[in-house]
Amino acid sequence: FTRPSPTSLSDHLASDLAEEALVLFNPRLSGKKIELSKQYLAEARVRVDKQRLLQVLLNLLNNAADALGDTGQITVTVDVRPQAAEQSLNAPDGIALIGVGDSGPGIPPGVRGRLFDPFFTTKHDGTGLGLSISQKIVRDHGGVITVSSVEGKGSTFQVNLPVQSSTPAPVGAPVSVSIP
Repeated sequence: FTRPSPTSLSDHLASDLAEEALVLFNPRLSGKKIELSKQYLAEARVRVDKQRLLQVLLNLLNNAADALGDTGQITVTVDVRPQAAEQSLNAPDGIALIGVGDSGPGIPPGVRGRLFDPFFTTKHDGTGLGLSISQKIVRDHGGVITVSSVEGKGSTFQVNLPVQSSTPAPVGAPVSVSIP
């Protein structure tokens, strides 16, 4: 957790990272009635260590599946927004957003403040390191992870990363695809 690891940074489209994470995650859904959908609203290039960012996205997808059990919905989104004045990211070209949302029970308010604490877990077989390591990886890439949750309606974790040196281009009309 604390030992620095070498990084291999390269440019990737945020949607390509999301797609690869979904391909790796899809076998986990075998035998479950979890609907997986994606919405790519805009495209952005991010400079990341691909393997480390895939680790983050897979952790978020696995947490979403754990929250659902055998039924529900997971939605993966990719979008771009301009950097807000109050935002602490160094992202003059905008912020790429990769979101993982679920229709699970949501996160109780008393737990939300501890989600990223090392060794804090609500899972019987969890280590409490997944979200804290994910947060560190995203911070190492100049980004942040945010979470929003409504009890009884689900949660969404969003990875916010600086867009790399080009104006984000819209992909076109919003795309919503269900994956069997």
